[in-house]
Amino acid sequence: MYCQSCGVYNQAQVLYCVKCGTNISGALSTETSNYRPPTNSKSQYAYGKSPAVAMILSLLIVGVGQLYNGDNKKGAYMLVGAVISGIISFGFLWFIIAIWSAVDAYQVANKDKPLWN
Repeated sequence: MYCQSCGVYNQAQVLYCVKCGTNISGALSTETSNYRPPTNSKSQYAYGKSPAVAMILSLLIVGVGQLYNGDNKKGAYMLVGAVISGIISFGFLWFIIAIWSAVDAYQVANKDKPLWN
């Protein structure tokens, strides 16, 4: 069966996509449909990550929630950006980036947004 979300082929007995974790129990079988996976689908999702843990980690240290999700590049950019902007703005911009980082980590772990990788 092909996953309707990311297009990856999964074995018939699998209930969740092995790549993105989407429930595919009602997905289309290759024998009964003309569905073909998207050829340009490069989106990857954080699978098996807790949205609450990702959010809390990003609230404690900006960008660590992204690292937990496997989004290393975004986590590094957020951490460096928070430190530099925090120094320049006496902590005000750091607070804004920390909130953004926590919300983003939650959304990525919840599979609302794909990873940057």
